[in-house]
Amino acid sequence: MLRPLVASLTTTALLATGCTADRPWPAHPVAVSTQAFAHHAEVRTIDVLPLDLQMWAEPGYGGDLELVRSGAELSIMNVALDAMAKRNYEVGAVIDWNGDYPGGNALSRDDLAATVGSLGRYGAATAEQPGQLPVPFLPARLGSTTGSDATLYVGGWSYVAKKRESTGNQVLQAVVIGLLIISVVAIIAAVTSSKSGKSSGKHSGGGGGGRVSGGRGGLGHGSFTAARGAHHVHRAGAFRRGLSTTTQLVDAFGHAAIDVALSTPDWGEDPELPRSGDEPQMYLEMTLVDNRTGLALWHAHQIFPASAASASETARVARTMLTRLPGRTTQTAGR
Repeated sequence: MLRPLVASLTTTALLATGCTADRPWPAHPVAVSTQAFAHHAEVRTIDVLPLDLQMWAEPGYGGDLELVRSGAELSIMNVALDAMAKRNYEVGAVIDWNGDYPGGNALSRDDLAATVGSLGRYGAATAEQPGQLPVPFLPARLGSTTGSDATLYVGGWSYVAKKRESTGNQVLQAVVIGLLIISVVAIIAAVTSSKSGKSSGKHSGGGGGGRVSGGRGGLGHGSFTAARGAHHVHRAGAFRRGLSTTTQLVDAFGHAAIDVALSTPDWGEDPELPRSGDEPQMYLEMTLVDNRTGLALWHAHQIFPASAASASETARVARTMLTRLPGRTTQTAGR
């Protein structure tokens, strides 16, 4: 009599594994670094610019977006600082939006805004030149006050959806309900059959009142739609609309071959990014610039099926991004 129930529970356990699978999580970001930095980095101290994260939510989202963004930025920053320490780098100045850090002022507010705005376009430039590190446009010199070797930029965007039960959980719930109904029907049938075999003929058919109907036991999923937004980040046409011609300009390092726009990206205005649907997304890009030359040493970018409202998912995004950051060797770190 218990065999149907055992079989049902076993099937449920097997199906649960498949039904609750998340959307694929990238194993690592798209990343590129200079050969010298990747193999024998001469960078010891790194300044960190304020995190440049734009965020918007699905219509009807009831949470506090400013609170969500603050929490996400804190989580990303903590992971970044920890990752740099584990890779034998020393954190120089953690710069705020005023250009200040505990030791003084690293940049004026205008220079900081211009620098962040320019580096915010760097991911678009690398997308148009795969496998290369374009020359960044840097309106101001970096590290002049702090004395650090390099500066890290972290920016991107996040679409936050209203909290819902996941598709996998909904399907699993339907499967569980259906299997339980089948199990109950089977058990009742077994009990009825057993009683019928032991009873006289006048009792035959007496189990009719114990019938369980499973007709309404399933959950309908016809109205469920998964609105998948852009599963790529860089759309050349969309970005070119916002780029300005800067090839004739010279930046603070004297670079005349400029590949990156001056205008700050407004992710919230990009029509190709998600605006509705229940699947949150987060895009991050990180760029490490050599303070001595003004050239990029390392860059990474990636889009993730993550919600900024989840501290664990946000931290996982940052950890995944930093898996491709080269570390200082023991010999280099000991100098």
